[in-house]
Amino acid sequence: MKDFMGKLVWILTAIGAINWGLAALGFGLFQLPPLNAMPGLVKLVQYFVGISGIASLYMFFTQKSCCK
Repeated sequence: MKDFMGKLVWILTAIGAINWGLAALGFGLFQLPPLNAMPGLVKLVQYFVGISGIASLYMFFTQKSCCK
């Protein structure tokens, strides 16, 4: 279960990073037509991406096999 959560956090964090990088080009993943029609879903995904970023940082600094 821990591996699944870690991979999910990494995927959502990667989506956030890609979206942020594309914003520099004036484009965003959450501005695509299918997602733009569902602003409630976009806001929910953005919350999950933000929480995943925090969880990713937590996992980075608390894993015993990394960065100690």
